[in-house]
Amino acid sequence: MIQDNQKLYQVGNRVKRAAKKAINQFTLFFIILVLIAYSVNTQLEKLILNINNTTIESYILLTAITLITLYIAKSILNSAFKHLDKKETADQKITMILSYLALKMNNQALDNKASQEEFERNLTKI
Repeated sequence: MIQDNQKLYQVGNRVKRAAKKAINQFTLFFIILVLIAYSVNTQLEKLILNINNTTIESYILLTAITLITLYIAKSILNSAFKHLDKKETADQKITMILSYLALKMNNQALDNKASQEEFERNLTKI
């Protein structure tokens, strides 16, 4: 029973960490998008004001920097979704552990010995 409570505590910590990382990465993603929009707008205004003196290399450089930054933002967003998925998985594990503990406390745990051993094995993997 103590081991089950320790596992529950560990999984609870995973939920908190994954949720915090996901929130931080979503925030970072939106900050990067706002910065990209602001900087591209500012640079385009400067390039358009000096359109006669602007070379094609300036536009290519602006486009390349924007695309690289968008790729980095996409990677951050993917990572945030992975952390969100880890949070959901940990939430499901908490539900499973709580259900098992409730059944165990009411002496309604799995009667089938093979099913109980399989459940215990899966519980140790958490």
